[in-house]
Amino acid sequence: MAAAARHADLEAAIAANIDDAGAYLVYADWLQTRGDPRGELIVVQHALETARGPAWAKLKIRELEILTAHGEHLLGPGASPRYWRHFDWRRGFVDRMHAEFVLDEGEQLIGHPSLALVRAVGNVEFSRIQEVAPPLLDELAVEYEAPRVVLARGALRHVALLGYGWASLGVADPDDAALATSRLETLVFGAGAALLRDLASCPFPCLRTVRTPCDDDADAEAIAAFVLSTPHAELDLELSGSDDDAPATVLDDVAVRRRVRALRLDDPTIAVLRRLRTQLRRLEALELSGMLHWSPDLIAELPIAPRLLHLALEDELTDPAAVAALARSPYAATLETLKLRLHDRIAHGGLRHGVFPALRKLDIEWASSDLRPSDSAALSETFPAVREITVRHHRLSDIADSGLAANVETLTVLPIRSVLRVDQPFAREIEKFPALRVLRIAGEPQPAPAAFETLGALRVAIELAPNVPPLVGAR
Repeated sequence: MAAAARHADLEAAIAANIDDAGAYLVYADWLQTRGDPRGELIVVQHALETARGPAWAKLKIRELEILTAHGEHLLGPGASPRYWRHFDWRRGFVDRMHAEFVLDEGEQLIGHPSLALVRAVGNVEFSRIQEVAPPLLDELAVEYEAPRVVLARGALRHVALLGYGWASLGVADPDDAALATSRLETLVFGAGAALLRDLASCPFPCLRTVRTPCDDDADAEAIAAFVLSTPHAELDLELSGSDDDAPATVLDDVAVRRRVRALRLDDPTIAVLRRLRTQLRRLEALELSGMLHWSPDLIAELPIAPRLLHLALEDELTDPAAVAALARSPYAATLETLKLRLHDRIAHGGLRHGVFPALRKLDIEWASSDLRPSDSAALSETFPAVREITVRHHRLSDIADSGLAANVETLTVLPIRSVLRVDQPFAREIEKFPALRVLRIAGEPQPAPAAFETLGALRVAIELAPNVPPLVGAR
């Protein structure tokens, strides 16, 4: 295997303006004159960004051919196709990756040219990330315990600390840590908020979002102290279920309540719902899970939030009266996105009792398969402004045969039981969306190569799910 061709100045020109396609294409030309397959990969992946129809299908097939034929050159001797799920490519280079492969099974990738421009790394123990040392690293999710020098990467803007505490390895001087927080915009904690206590004295001038669980009073105190020390940060909060309402004490401080923009409640008690009902008037996004028996009374206990734009109900609604209560609630007038799980057509009937005039994005699922044409047709009356829909593969026809299909511009299709058949019947359903501009295939598995021509014949922009989804960005 020939060594990869490299040109430090051309790579530096790309790094200086990562979105400048011209710099990539200049490098591609230089690589192709030297027979390096990365040159053609840059050209193909750049063209895929704007390709439509059969041209897109042809380019996707060529991209796969390059990766298959030159996998060892592009990802090292151990990089068989079964490892490709760890990587997302952009213009000939790895853009996002799960580091578990790089650091455990693919040591040869450390310092590899393909990682020269990687911007997001997840699933990594921080003690080893410096072995990869990507200069453009912008987004980092750290597993297990993390040393404070996780913040010492000057370019980092989004960080997820998913472990339980600080490790002693490589602990930086507090002054160094303070300097390193200057660019952070998003800070995510995956296992309790105690780590926030150590960071309360650091300046975070650019911090806009803090996402953290809150499991007990100690977490509540740490969150309150941190939020009050970061004047611009908004709070993306998770409250887990409890026999008491201790986690909700974080919202007792009015200054904290004013910062909460997004709230996730997992298995909340009725006491927690009542406690929060009048405390979150600036809330913009609400997600609820673990609610096994929705009723009109529970709907009535949801927070009063005049600014609420995004609502996700993760559990099935079986009671049509509860669905009707939601459709008649004040939320119906303001919501722009809604995620809804309905048990059957009886529950679905509750939607007829209201209208969501501002709703633009709908993620809907039915557990049973007994919808009738009249049920589907009524969707357009309930959601007259919807332009983006997410639907499970086996219920695509329910949306395609409804009045909603006429105005949908972006359609996301999720596989059911890890099966997604991109065939002619699938294509015929997609053709029922006359205004469709973007078709997204989400989840796993990715469509088989044989499906590319079928997708290309649709003549809309095709977006395939990334192998490495956003690690710490907005949900």
